[in-house]
Amino acid sequence: MIFKRKPKGFVPQFEAVACFIEDKNSNVLFLLRARNKKFGALKWASPAGKIEQKETKEQAVARELQEETGLKPEESRFVYVCHVYVIFESGVKFVFHMFRLKYNCQPGVVLNAENEGLVWLKPDQALASLLLMEDEAACVKLAFGLNKKKGR
Repeated sequence: MIFKRKPKGFVPQFEAVACFIEDKNSNVLFLLRARNKKFGALKWASPAGKIEQKETKEQAVARELQEETGLKPEESRFVYVCHVYVIFESGVKFVFHMFRLKYNCQPGVVLNAENEGLVWLKPDQALASLLLMEDEAACVKLAFGLNKKKGR
């Protein structure tokens, strides 16, 4: 479950970053996590990972993108969306920082062993058709404003 406000007594075990990569047609990259992953095996998610010691959020997201996709964007290109407080069903608690990165093309992605597949979809299509990792759907809705009511 994700929270916009810090829950009472929340003590994170770590902080993590994620990046929603968008192509020229506003399709977003989703990766199929490898079957041997501890969390989210064979579920779809955006490139993400833990922030290492002495790393900024921007450095962490750049490193994760390079590791998981082979992409090497400049840190200045990342747009910070927000952070949320996450509590997984297993009890794992962490702060999750979300970024967006827009390309004027569909960049070539080279997967590492952490992922088994990739797909480019509009956010609403991903929500309707992919088995997403725990709380990924809520993060996609938040990052792309899909919770907002139309006409108001």
